[in-house]
Amino acid sequence: MIQARNGRWLVWSMAIGLSLAQGSTAMAKEDLAQRIERLEARLADAEARLGVQQVITTYGLAADTNDIPAMMSLWTDDCVIEIDGNVIAQGREQSRGIIESEVHQSIQPYSAHVMGPFRIDVIDADHAVATGYQTVYVREGKRAEGQSQVWRQSFGRWELRRSGGRWEIARRQSRAVSHPGVKAIVEPTLRKREDGAN
Repeated sequence: MIQARNGRWLVWSMAIGLSLAQGSTAMAKEDLAQRIERLEARLADAEARLGVQQVITTYGLAADTNDIPAMMSLWTDDCVIEIDGNVIAQGREQSRGIIESEVHQSIQPYSAHVMGPFRIDVIDADHAVATGYQTVYVREGKRAEGQSQVWRQSFGRWELRRSGGRWEIARRQSRAVSHPGVKAIVEPTLRKREDGAN
């Protein structure tokens, strides 16, 4: 009788131990799955930020080398460009007109667009906003030799969309540093900071 009881106790103990072990393994697998999911989300966020930064940097390089095809590849079909409160281009074809304009061509090949730094907010998998600085330097007297001087310094807000795996500029807003509308394009980013957004 005692042996039978001990035998049953041993079986119960083993069953409980096995159950606990299985439960622990299941919890470990669930914890690992959650960790992997969080890491994948963080990686996607980092890749989105890098992709957005590359688009904006490419904008400056294309502008300074007068590379129209490269510039056109950065915009959505329905893009909007707004400078100092005035919409100056809607759609890719009008955007092409900016780089082909007399104003832009007059500073070639003596310009250097320095883009950033930017605060990049990833809204979701296909939308992001970058807010930051843009400084355009032009060689003094538009000569091959000499000092470069600030031609325009501005705050910018760039809204980007991802389509077919590529980030493209949907809207660009620019305000010269002295423009009264600077706060309107910078403030949304500051409010996100207060709300605890990344």
